[in-house]
Amino acid sequence: MKQSLTIIFLFILVTTSLRAQVNKFDLGFEGGPNVCKIKGNKVPFLKYESIIYGSFALTFQYNLPKLFSVRAAIGYERKGHQMEIQVTDENGTFIDNSIFQSQFNYITLPILARFSFGKNIKFFLNAGAYGGFLFKEVDRIAETEHFKAINQTNTKNFKQFDYGLTGGFGLSVPIKTRWNVSLELRNNFGLVNISSLPLSNNGQVITNTTNILMGVSYKLGLRKKRSN
Repeated sequence: MKQSLTIIFLFILVTTSLRAQVNKFDLGFEGGPNVCKIKGNKVPFLKYESIIYGSFALTFQYNLPKLFSVRAAIGYERKGHQMEIQVTDENGTFIDNSIFQSQFNYITLPILARFSFGKNIKFFLNAGAYGGFLFKEVDRIAETEHFKAINQTNTKNFKQFDYGLTGGFGLSVPIKTRWNVSLELRNNFGLVNISSLPLSNNGQVITNTTNILMGVSYKLGLRKKRSN
């Protein structure tokens, strides 16, 4: 009986030890360009087009044993759209064609589960949710030959918080012992109407971004090799 209890105790001790050995934390930075668009518009003559902005974030990752990790980040992301418009004077007289752009500036917090596979070069899949805090929204009308540029802040016309689903895939490559570099394609799919104002035809303003993220991370806890 004592021998059986001793074996069980040793098994639990070894299992716990091995599990502790494979856990580690990664601290890093990621960023890159994103392709932004706005969904939910139901006005035929307003044709929202995609625009390229960018994002960057500090990242923290807790690696569970074997294949899974939990990843969080806090950073900045610019979202928005653009469209062609006709500029008129106060009497409605046509002046020129121009480009209208909106810029939504967010502090973002994504939380994702990561599944990784591979030995040296690791491939991964991410899935989770994000929240965003809008701290500034700016509308811009580009300058033309007959028209001076206009920049106007309209943050109050939009809700402070945005949230949605996020997911992506990519690869991570180790550099020496403690460093990793990564490349990821990720989509942030908004779920909420961010407009504070009523829109024509029950339209909505829903964000969507596709991000190319280049990252670097540092291992704060290393996996220890098993003794033979």
